[in-house]
Amino acid sequence: MINRKKNKHTFLSILFVLILLGGLLAVIFLTNPLEKEAKYYCYKLQDQAEDYKNFLYSKNNIGGFYVTQKDMQMCIDLGIEIKAPVKK
Repeated sequence: MINRKKNKHTFLSILFVLILLGGLLAVIFLTNPLEKEAKYYCYKLQDQAEDYKNFLYSKNNIGGFYVTQKDMQMCIDLGIEIKAPVKK
């Protein structure tokens, strides 16, 4: 009877460690593709800003090209500069 409790405790400990390691590996492998996706999006915004540099957002041109504050902050955090106005 004591042996069964010890085996159950050992099994639960091993299960906990395996779940913890599995979660850690999932975070590691999922973070990299998400960062690549964000970089791709920022580079796309950068290209669009260059393509539409003569048609940028301003008070006189409210239909012009702009980026949002969230997009700009994401790109700054990734080290990608976008030369476009930020619409608030």
